[in-house]
Amino acid sequence: MIPIVPPVGYLAEGELSTYSIAYDDLVREVKAAHEKILSHALRRAKRLKPNLEISTVLKEGRPADEIIKTAKEGEFDLIVMGHRGLGRVKEFFLGSVSDRVADEAHCPILIVK
Repeated sequence: MIPIVPPVGYLAEGELSTYSIAYDDLVREVKAAHEKILSHALRRAKRLKPNLEISTVLKEGRPADEIIKTAKEGEFDLIVMGHRGLGRVKEFFLGSVSDRVADEAHCPILIVK
């Protein structure tokens, strides 16, 4: 499992302006939230499949870049990822992480809706 923490600058400026806390505090809070989600997902996966070896790593950066890089460095045989479904207009302007990973990954990719 590889959740990706997007850089704070990657967040929409309007979203960022609603926070009245310092930048470093915001980064710490975002990472802590992702670590909590990752920990919960790992516990659940181990409960469902106790004999399955599962490793986790929390990455920071642009999601598509980090997924592609981590899969290549780890010599993954398959990438399994979800698809958020931004909608056609948002996807046109923002792009899709799953589309980019599918286009650029060195290995097969399974996208789960």
